[in-house]
Amino acid sequence: TRPDTAKETPPPPETTQATPVVDPAIARQVEEAKRALAARNLKTALEQANLALQKDPQNAAARQVVDQVQAAQKRIEATVADVRRALEAKDVAAASRGLEEVIREDPGHAAVPQFREALNGTFRSRAEQAQAEMKQAQRDATQARATSQAEFKAAILTGREAEARLGSCIQPGR
Repeated sequence: TRPDTAKETPPPPETTQATPVVDPAIARQVEEAKRALAARNLKTALEQANLALQKDPQNAAARQVVDQVQAAQKRIEATVADVRRALEAKDVAAASRGLEEVIREDPGHAAVPQFREALNGTFRSRAEQAQAEMKQAQRDATQARATSQAEFKAAILTGREAEARLGSCIQPGR
């Protein structure tokens, strides 16, 4: 009797998964695109990612950057539209919040200077109105002979500081 020998199973065929060779120039462009995206420079991020995709249309990292930039651009454009509506409605608080969001997402957006100028005009007129009210209150206090009170003196100092800030911070074209 012969011992029963088990049939040996041949080893599985070797499967070599070739690691895709990445062109160093493409890798640099993708890294530059990622850095630009992190720095909120959407234009440069999109340009670099698109350059990488021109050379390697299947590059997943470059495609991801493009997708992130496009999503950010959609959010920004929606916020820009909200700021415009808020300015039309003279809702300064909402417009200011929206402008802050646009600046946070894309500081170089074309609408930023326009929105700043519109809001500065609003803030300037409010500051000038507050200044006129302060001067009227000062005249009223003087007529009531309240100029010797500590609160009056503190108000005068605060008023002078406010006028100095108004003159230096909120100027046309700034």
